Amino acid sequence: MRVAYSPERAIPGNMLHELTNNDRVVGGVTGACAAAAAGLYRVFVRGRCHVTGARTAELVKLTENAYRDVNIAFANEVSLVCDSLGMDPWELIGLANRHPRVDILQPGPGVGGHCIAVDPWFIVHSAPERTPLIRAARQVNGGKPLWVAEQVLAACQGIEAPVIACLGLAYKADVGDLRESPAIAVIERLQETCPGRLLVVEPHVDDLPPGLATGGRTELVSLDRALAADVIVLLTDHEEFRRVDPGCLAGKRVIDTRGIGSLCGRSVSWRADHSRNTNPRTCHLRSGELLRALDGTPIADYPELQAGSHDHRSVNLTWDRNTWRTCRRTFTRSVTPSTFSSAWIATRGKY
Repeated sequence: MRVAYSPERAIPGNMLHELTNNDRVVGGVTGACAAAAAGLYRVFVRGRCHVTGARTAELVKLTENAYRDVNIAFANEVSLVCDSLGMDPWELIGLANRHPRVDILQPGPGVGGHCIAVDPWFIVHSAPERTPLIRAARQVNGGKPLWVAEQVLAACQGIEAPVIACLGLAYKADVGDLRESPAIAVIERLQETCPGRLLVVEPHVDDLPPGLATGGRTELVSLDRALAADVIVLLTDHEEFRRVDPGCLAGKRVIDTRGIGSLCGRSVSWRADHSRNTNPRTCHLRSGELLRALDGTPIADYPELQAGSHDHRSVNLTWDRNTWRTCRRTFTRSVTPSTFSSAWIATRGKY
């Protein structure tokens, strides 16, 4: 018998590709165990198999997710600071990421999934005196859903029996995975504190989870029905929600926890008090900058995006869910966001 441990590196919605193409860390209880497990993985894994001990492999997995949790916590804390100072966090982070050595993630309603929201606690439990940063990150991300619920309650002020539409239950876009989802935590808090009705839209599930289905005030509905609510709360940035006509939100109290208003160039307020609307955001590509594919492929490999002439004017691109990585080459042709497929990524932000 051979016993080994290999951390899972796979993301919902892209599981098979990641299982076969990502590098694997293979930790064996003994060297023979590690070699046997690595041999098995090499049958179907195109990435490299890195052999180590089982304990190291387990801590690698925990460290990867704690690292991501800490970075998300920084973005979420910046968003809280921006709210206190009356600023748009997505604009701020987008501008900060123009620095060549800064790569801040995007804030949201919290952190979900069965890994990032859970694994850091194993490290904290193993060395509680040595992990104040990891613990603090968990507290920031774990507290964000409560903060979002407070913003929703503030938006309901003055409405006697508010109808609140919560768009999204999944912890990330375009999947039906509800594990540890901050969206569910927000709705559970609203069930406890809000006197109105809650309309939930989640296109990737057929029924509310049992914890939300009790009480009779929360209902799973269609997007069209939800958009008639008094208060609209975006909790998950599903593609269906990104396509909502901004005109449908006119006169609504909108809380955007994912920054769709900014990233899509829509004039949608992301603050509950509606003190101002965000302006369309643009990504400014100067001469000397060029788009690069997510996988690092040089632009020269994409003839349809090649420079067309001697024209070296700057190009403005309206931000959508993609942002643009740049490299030091010359871009000389006017383009629009529709030129690019979903394989392109934006302002070095991750979604």
